[in-house]
This record gives sequence, structure tokens and C-alpha cells, in this order.
Amino acid sequence: MCHPEPIMGGAGEDVRPVEQITIMTGNERMPAFISRPAGGGASPAVLLISDVFGASPFYQEMAGHLAHEGYTTLVPDVFHRVGPLLEQTLPAAIERFGKVLDDHVIQDLNASIDYLQNLASTEPKQIGCMGFCLGGTMTMIMGARRAGDIAAGAIYYGFPVNARPSPVRTTQAIDEVSKITAPMIGFWGDQDAGVGMENVEKLRQEMQRLNKDFTCTIYPGAGHGFMARRTERDAAAAADAWPNMLQFFDKNLRVGSLAR
Repeated sequence: MCHPEPIMGGAGEDVRPVEQITIMTGNERMPAFISRPAGGGASPAVLLISDVFGASPFYQEMAGHLAHEGYTTLVPDVFHRVGPLLEQTLPAAIERFGKVLDDHVIQDLNASIDYLQNLASTEPKQIGCMGFCLGGTMTMIMGARRAGDIAAGAIYYGFPVNARPSPVRTTQAIDEVSKITAPMIGFWGDQDAGVGMENVEKLRQEMQRLNKDFTCTIYPGAGHGFMARRTERDAAAAADAWPNMLQFFDKNLRVGSLAR
């Protein structure tokens, strides 16, 4: 289970409003949500990629939190070709995900990156990318496919290894590591049997072998989707990961940081 529900405890006051927009991706019109910092003017941008439940209230609130921190944040609906999720259950979400081609998701994320870069307010033009579950996996892949355009990537319980390759699931994040140039930070819980800590270790070793800038944190007792704070261990992991991620983005996405 990832994030079909709003952020536990409510959005709070530190959330900017979210507006719905449309982005052209090939010949398709893709719905997306965007949240902008207060005051207008230039700001760094973040592409926020959802899990298999799609652009749920969790991600809309997360975008608002990031905008409060000063980041223009875009959440694309990469499931637009197959329609809304009719039942908020994991089996239904996985069934719908099975109808979506990796190539289409990548196309949609390319269009999302282009959209953010074409905003007059985006500064610097290299953007941040972050995602959860499926979105964490795609953060690694887009960090490789758009290496010149991604300045930093934050991975929340992404899947380095594609355990069930299929005609629609053709990509594997760990195979893309050699092309990543941006710093990456990743967060997992050691109870995440779906991802598998052995696969996270394979990713860590591959990043190290290729001299990539990669920080990996594994939280004892936390599970998949720990940012939902469903257990005490998950809540502790979430409370640690969020400020570390913000510090990481602050270091790598602010104006002047790309001159390092």
C-alpha cells in the first residue's frame, strides 16, 4: 500500500494551493497539478512522480508543502491513458498499472520536464525530480534519460530491480545508473519486502562502483510507503527523511548550486 489517502494529520498551514493544468504529451492531453511558491518570481522546480495510485490527494498536498518551501512543483497524471482508479485498493491499482506502458510513462515525464523548463519562472532550468514507489523508480530512470536536465533526484522506496519484466514493464532502474550524473538521495524501510533490501544493496554497490553521488538511508522497522506514517516506526522514518530531503534539494537546486 502506498498513498491513496491524504497526508496523515492533515495538510496543515504550510501548504500552497494546487491548480489543475493540462500538458501536451505527444498527441495526448495529460492532466497535471501544479503548486507555486507565494509571491511569484523565479523559483527552482520539482517534478513529483506518484505511486501506482496516481496523483492522489497525498501528492497534491505534498506539492503544496514543497511549494511552501519555495519549489514550483508539478504532479503529472501518468495514468491518463487508462482512466481513473475506480477502486482505492492495491489490487485495483496494480491491475491498472499493468495497462500502462513504461514508454508512455517516460514520454509523459519528458513532457513534464519540458513544461517546467519552459516556465519563465523556473530558475535554474535544471530541475529536481522526486517520487514514491513507482515514482521513485522513475526518478532513477529519468535521472538517466534526462541527465542534462535533472539537477537532483530524491527516491522514496523505488524499485532498483524489475522483478517481473513484461511487454509493458521493459525498463530496469539499476541498468540506467551509468547515465545518471545528478546527485541522488534514497530512502527505504528495511521491512519493505516488495523492493527487497538485497536489491537496494545492489543499487548502492552499483552507484559506488560508478562513483555516483548517492546517499542511501534504510530505516529499521519501517515498511513500504512509510511517508503515510501508518506505524510508529514509519512515522519516525518520515520525520527524518523529509528534512534530509529538503536539505538535499536546498543544496542542489537553488540558484548558484549548479556552478559547483
